[in-house]
Amino acid sequence: MDLIARIAGMILCHEKDHFWPYVRDRRLHELGVLEQVLPQHVLRYMKRRQWAQKVYDAYAAVTISLPQEARLQRMCRLLSLLQRLRLFGVYHWLGRQVPPS
Repeated sequence: MDLIARIAGMILCHEKDHFWPYVRDRRLHELGVLEQVLPQHVLRYMKRRQWAQKVYDAYAAVTISLPQEARLQRMCRLLSLLQRLRLFGVYHWLGRQVPPS
């Protein structure tokens, strides 16, 4: 579960523009937010607030260790974490393409 929390923290770091209001106001536990960064089936293993805390901790660790990395480098690190999953490709995250601002 720690690896999945680290992946979620990395997603938050990578998509900071979208998730920053939720991180800043500590609202990751709200309905629909965790579902964007965690596979839905893992949410049943712990309460939402526990998952949110694990993801906050992972996000804090990522932002400290990866100050101002280029976007491509962050994507490579995220993919590297995803490839560590036992069944890479079995887990899925919801996603949608957002037009650039």
